[in-house]
Amino acid sequence: MTSKRFWDWFIIPGGVWIALLFAVPLCLVLALSFGHVDDFGRGVYGFQLDNYKDVFDATYIPVLLRSVGYALATVILCLLIGYPVAYFIGRYGGRYRYALLAALVIPFFVNYL
Repeated sequence: MTSKRFWDWFIIPGGVWIALLFAVPLCLVLALSFGHVDDFGRGVYGFQLDNYKDVFDATYIPVLLRSVGYALATVILCLLIGYPVAYFIGRYGGRYRYALLAALVIPFFVNYL
């Protein structure tokens, strides 16, 4: 067994993890989006495009545009802040590079507490 083939096996647990916790729920939500809600409030699988037609109703257009605007503003703000910070850490971080990276990443783990 070559060294490369040995390390290729390590992608299997990550692939299974992504499939179970990301792809499967995403496919379930997509399948439910074509269905409808019954009298008890449960999602019923089926195929109808009424839900997607309702998105472009005059009532929901302002909400849709506002959501797209917020998403665009967030992307621009992240780019304007993220690239200079990454450049600074990469260029001038020196021996504190890993400490600075940890200071940036650790707050993302707060929701696991």
